[in-house]
Amino acid sequence: MAGRPEKFVGFRDFLETKLQELKVKPLKEARFEISFRKIAALGCPLPPSAYGHRGWWANNSSKVWYRVGFLIEKVDLQEQTVTFRRNFGKTPEELARLDEAMSGLFEAPASWKAPGSAKQQASHDKKPHPLFGAMKGTIRVAAGTDLTAPADPHWGKVYDK
Repeated sequence: MAGRPEKFVGFRDFLETKLQELKVKPLKEARFEISFRKIAALGCPLPPSAYGHRGWWANNSSKVWYRVGFLIEKVDLQEQTVTFRRNFGKTPEELARLDEAMSGLFEAPASWKAPGSAKQQASHDKKPHPLFGAMKGTIRVAAGTDLTAPADPHWGKVYDK
């Protein structure tokens, strides 16, 4: 984001250097293990949740390693180590383009916003996302199907009491 200092610059620089080193290695060797302590020493102090919750290490575009071109292969919370591997599917440039393309997908429609809001007015001026309507016609509901009926008949009995 503009005007805001990037977090974890030292760790990002370390990962970028590591990426260059691993580019010359065979696929099965394009990985490395690092301790949580070493990550913290590189200027990336980990939050308490990183030490106790595997979910913190999820591979998503908000994580510095994902943006550089790595994926988490293994997390050992007891030994406090993490294994990174190169993300061979996407280059950082491809990931950036993908993030840009996906940026508007998860915004609420203008009709959900407060009437008269500036965002609502601006959203009427732009075209819908290219993927809008891509699934049209892929799901068909048979005539006479009650979509409000419970999928599990026994579950419906809970409400009958």
